[in-house]
Amino acid sequence: MNKELLEKTIVDAFLDVDTPPDWALVRSNEGPEPANIERIFRGKRDWKDLEIHELDTEPALSLLSDEAWRYYLQAFIIYDIRGMISHEDVVFHLTNGFADADREELLNPRRYGARTRWDSAVFRCSVFSPKQVSAIVAYLNFKLEEEGERGYYAQVIREALANYWLGRT
Repeated sequence: MNKELLEKTIVDAFLDVDTPPDWALVRSNEGPEPANIERIFRGKRDWKDLEIHELDTEPALSLLSDEAWRYYLQAFIIYDIRGMISHEDVVFHLTNGFADADREELLNPRRYGARTRWDSAVFRCSVFSPKQVSAIVAYLNFKLEEEGERGYYAQVIREALANYWLGRT
């Protein structure tokens, strides 16, 4: 799939997603990072209003609330397709927890008990509609093709597709 068609697929899939309200931008208030993320995203009614240097702020993808994750992911994906993302790792956030080795690994037992990385990833990605999942699959396949069979994320992408994403399409 060419980049322009992939971008259109992503945008079309997320057209019905509302911008999150300012009170629902981050999922944690621990440490200084959530306040920084809130400051960047507050008042933005369209992801296109964010400059790449604002968007590409670690750890934005880790700290966005479910509503914000669902809305802003399209921006991260599109900027990654364009090769403009340098700090955030979009592929990591769409594959983390879905690799074979992640299924039984406890996330943080002192805090979350028996929750595994798999459980956390499934919950985090459950917000996506079938159309959005198909767009995410197209993006992951694009990244797999871009990286090649021996790329850094190639194995993890294949496992995430097989273990989770393709089952949701």
